[in-house]
This record gives sequence, structure tokens and C-alpha cells, in this order.
Amino acid sequence: MSTEAVNFLWNPNPTETDIEPTVESILKTTSYINKIIDDKNYNEDGLFNLMLQNISVESEFIIALINMVIDGHEPFQSSLSNLIFYYIHIKEKAGFEMADKDLVNESIRIEPPFSYCARECVNHTYIEGNKINSGDRLMVVLYVSNNIDEFEKNYKTENCEYSNKNNFSFGHGMHYCLGAQITLLSLEKFIEIFKQMDDQYKWQVNDYSSETSYGFKSIIDLNIVTEEIYVK
Repeated sequence: MSTEAVNFLWNPNPTETDIEPTVESILKTTSYINKIIDDKNYNEDGLFNLMLQNISVESEFIIALINMVIDGHEPFQSSLSNLIFYYIHIKEKAGFEMADKDLVNESIRIEPPFSYCARECVNHTYIEGNKINSGDRLMVVLYVSNNIDEFEKNYKTENCEYSNKNNFSFGHGMHYCLGAQITLLSLEKFIEIFKQMDDQYKWQVNDYSSETSYGFKSIIDLNIVTEEIYVK
């Protein structure tokens, strides 16, 4: 279903016939979601219910969920793996203390779940010597813009304030996307539960593999084990 929905994106001049499968796929997905809501066929402790509780207008909820089903499932999985990896590696640092929301935003800043997106600059700033005015929209390679020297040196300034803005506004500018908002919300809920489990199991990274393409890293396989097994 999701493959059919995005096929036309690879065609520079799609016809009405090319786009029809996308419309049909979205309508089918909408029908499935409506039935799940009507039948209350979902786990009260799951992501579906979490999204319902945090989006007051049902139509917006459906749009956000379709966004994740059709286009956002891979970035979401990538950001989830990176968050686990990042959290396990920094939790032992002396004096470590970071709110769940900040932890999520910082893990995404360091390893974005996709290579680029459109962002609107919220303050006058410079990226690699180029002036970007407030309100300008630009396409940026996220890994590069989030990890350049100026960002690291000035992360406490107005231009580069980190971990304190909403909707993927890490680094230079703001990215407006329902899928991004739901991803952040889901990751915050996940890390809250994961940290509680970690108090008991003391998770450690046993093994992992990753690949890098277009300037961003994606963890392919992540194997975590309890501290007891890891030590043995």
C-alpha cells in the first residue's frame, strides 16, 4: 500500500493515471484507520491511542497517521534505533541529566533520521558563510548543518539554541510536518518507558551495524542485552 502511494514521486511529469494509485492508496488507508477508530480496535497503551489523545481533531490524526504509514515508517524506525543507541552511550556520563524531550531532540540533531528537509529559518544566521534571513525557506543536508563547527561553538546562542524548540526545529530553522510532530511525541513516550525498564535491566549495546548515505547514518541492526548478560 505505501509503495503504491509514492511510486509517482519518481516520475518528473506524472499523469493523472500515474497519480490515481496514490489517491486510491490514501483512501484505502483512511478507510482502514476509520474502522479501527470506530471499532476501538487498538491497544490503550499503544502508539495509536497515544496519537488519538494528543490530536484533538480526528481528521488531523488520520492525516498524521497516513503520513507515517506511507512516508514516515523508515525514518521513525531509524530515529528510534538512534535514540536507544544514543541514550545507552551517554547515560553513564558523570553528572548526566537531560529531560526526555531534550534527549529526543539531541539524538535527532546528532543523527537525523533522514538526509534532508525543507526548513524555515527562525533567526538571521550564517551557514558556511552564507547569510540566511529570518523567514527564508531552504533545503539543507541535516547532518551537515546540525554538526558544523559554528553550531557546536554557538549552541547556546539565539541562532543555535538546541533541544528547546518544537517540531524538528533543531539546528538552524524550523521544519513543519505532522509526521515529525508524531515522531517526537512517540519517541518521548518511548524513552520514558525505556528508562524505567533500564533501571531494572541496565541495557548495554552488545552489537550493531549501520550504513551512511547522503551524509546521514542509519542503524541497520541494533542488539542490546542486559548488563548481566553483557558482562558474562
